[in-house]
Amino acid sequence: MTKTYSFSFRMNKSKEKKYEFSLSPTVEHTSSISSIQQAINTKYWTFNLRADGDVFLPLKFQVHTDCEFNFRQKTSVFDVNNNTIFWNAWFGKKFFKKENLLLKIQANDILNQNIGFNRVVNSNYISQNTYTTIQRYLMLSLVWNFAKAGSAQPKP
Repeated sequence: MTKTYSFSFRMNKSKEKKYEFSLSPTVEHTSSISSIQQAINTKYWTFNLRADGDVFLPLKFQVHTDCEFNFRQKTSVFDVNNNTIFWNAWFGKKFFKKENLLLKIQANDILNQNIGFNRVVNSNYISQNTYTTIQRYLMLSLVWNFAKAGSAQPKP
């Protein structure tokens, strides 16, 4: 039998055309008892925290950052530390009256901690995997926002 209890919430603060910030913590507890061998039981905590921020600068410039903290308790079966911090950021400039074109330079996985990680717990099965992912990189992007594109004019 596996039970997982989770608690999370989200806090936001924003001022139009000035800044946007959000914080989302999540606490989770997992408990699993084998139905075949009831002496085998696995219990652990995880804590995730996601923080996002945008600052809107003069001349349609924008700075964005997001960071995700993942803390996972070691278990009796898996005693490897898989705590990670993923930090991404970008700096960009918006163009046109509706600001629907964005040119940005983006840095992903700034701390170079992007490990692929997956933990699955069922009553008779416990698995933890790590796998290769794309780690730290820079990217230049040109983004067109279709949602801000002009709408069709009503016909007379």
